[in-house]
Parts: sequence; structure tokens; C-alpha cells
Amino acid sequence: MATMGEVSDNRVFHECPSFENCGANECPLDFMMLERFSLPGEADCRARRATRIAIAARYPDLPTGGLTRAEIVHDRQSALRKARWAALPPEEQVRRLAALADIRLKRAAFRQSSLAGDRELEVETNGR
Repeated sequence: MATMGEVSDNRVFHECPSFENCGANECPLDFMMLERFSLPGEADCRARRATRIAIAARYPDLPTGGLTRAEIVHDRQSALRKARWAALPPEEQVRRLAALADIRLKRAAFRQSSLAGDRELEVETNGR
């Protein structure tokens, strides 16, 4: 596996299939990405996450592992949520799942009644 020192010019991003048409300042395949920034409105990385991760796997020293800043934050938050859930006692997990199921049923019933009301309104306004 190549490391940063072995990569010519540290340009792993040249391996990205989107490289030729990419305008992102913060390339997740750039060893220097964490030292760069982009301004609002500038292009974001368009390469698929799976593609970037596959390329990054060949470069273990790549600081972001091929992930964008947003993906890094999302993955950390997701891991924290999963850890909090796993730390709950089983009884509390069951209670929360039941409460969630109840909320989903109420939302579905509300949507059905909303759709029925919309259909009635449509019939009235179209004169049918």
C-alpha cells in the first residue's frame, strides 16, 4: 500500500473518476484537505462515497479516509446515537420503540384523513 510519501505529488485525487470535471476545493482524496476550505456556493465533491472509500483504502495515511467533512460529522453523530441506544436498558428500548410505533400510526392516520379531505375539496372545486 502506498503512503503519502510514496504518492507522486500527493495527488491521490487524480485517481478519482470525477477528477477531470471536478471543481471542489475540498477533495476528500487530498492529503491536505483538512488544511483547505471552500466558500459558500463553491463546488462540492461529486464522487460517490463508495468510490472515494475504495480509492482511499489504498492510502492508509489519507487523513479523512476519503470522506467529506459532512460525512465525517454524520458518521461520528451516528456512532454516538448508536452507542446511546445500546447503553439503554432493554425495557427502555422496548418502551421507546412502542412510543415510536404509536407516533407513526397517528401520522399515517392523519395523512389518510388529509388525503381524503383533499379529494373532497377537489371534487367540490371541480364541480363533480
